[in-house]
Amino acid sequence: MKTPKPATQNRSSTQALWRARMQLATDWLVDHLDDPLDLNRLAERAHFSPYHFHRVYTALMGERVFDTVRRMRLHRAAVQLVSSDHAVTAIGKKAGYGSVQAFTRAFSEAYGLAPAQYRSYTTAAHARTVALLKGSAMVTDTSADANRFAVDIVHCAPVRVVAMRHAGAYTSIGNTFQKLTAWAAGRGLMGARTGMYGIYYDDPAAKPADELASDACISVPDGFELPGPVAGMQVTHTSSGRCARMVFTGPYAELHTAYTWLYQHWLMQSGEEPGSQPPVEEYLNDPRNTAPADLQTAIYIPLQL
Repeated sequence: MKTPKPATQNRSSTQALWRARMQLATDWLVDHLDDPLDLNRLAERAHFSPYHFHRVYTALMGERVFDTVRRMRLHRAAVQLVSSDHAVTAIGKKAGYGSVQAFTRAFSEAYGLAPAQYRSYTTAAHARTVALLKGSAMVTDTSADANRFAVDIVHCAPVRVVAMRHAGAYTSIGNTFQKLTAWAAGRGLMGARTGMYGIYYDDPAAKPADELASDACISVPDGFELPGPVAGMQVTHTSSGRCARMVFTGPYAELHTAYTWLYQHWLMQSGEEPGSQPPVEEYLNDPRNTAPADLQTAIYIPLQL
């Protein structure tokens, strides 16, 4: 007669199986963001009954599948509005909306501005930054833009993280963060003290998008190790030592404006030199429950000693 397994072992085995299955569904969802949302197909991918799949997804991911898809599609739309001249109609259709009116309602609810207004606002904000840089001798610490882009020099301790490699445009790293979050949530690593970081190894203006390398990262306790080799993942540390730190408030699609200011104005005016470690972003609030306009990103530029 076989000895029954302890209940805790059964629970552990079940949770591990659920984690792996839900990660299959999440990876497929991110890689097929433009496909019609089909919960039955996702449930099939995760080997769950369609009657239970969505409840398990919501419990693990902290939001409904519909919210995940909507948030990621609207973020991509914001990036396209900022970085391309594609028509609002085409961008809305790409985001899954059948009419400009429907896209405008959804985008306005999330970003606080209609798509065309958002494009005009962000273009004007970046133009103001460029204008300030061209006349940098006229910029003072009391200007509105200088206050918005306030920079401090801080000492950064290294943070132990699990890093998932992202290849491609930095503006699409949210897809990799979604996969990383699914991986981490299934392993009980998502908590109140969990930090989310991005490490960026290249200047996006210097290379084609498909050659850019970055890491989506989640903080883990000291001593944490991956259970074995995992393709595209490693345990590493964030950059440390003396760093220039700026906290940027606004949608992730607008972060390029902050980098323009940091490298083309602040760094040149400060007398500092960049160090040998890559820039790091720390995401200070949760995009699942924070309006894009209220998102806060701390940007760290390592400096020489």
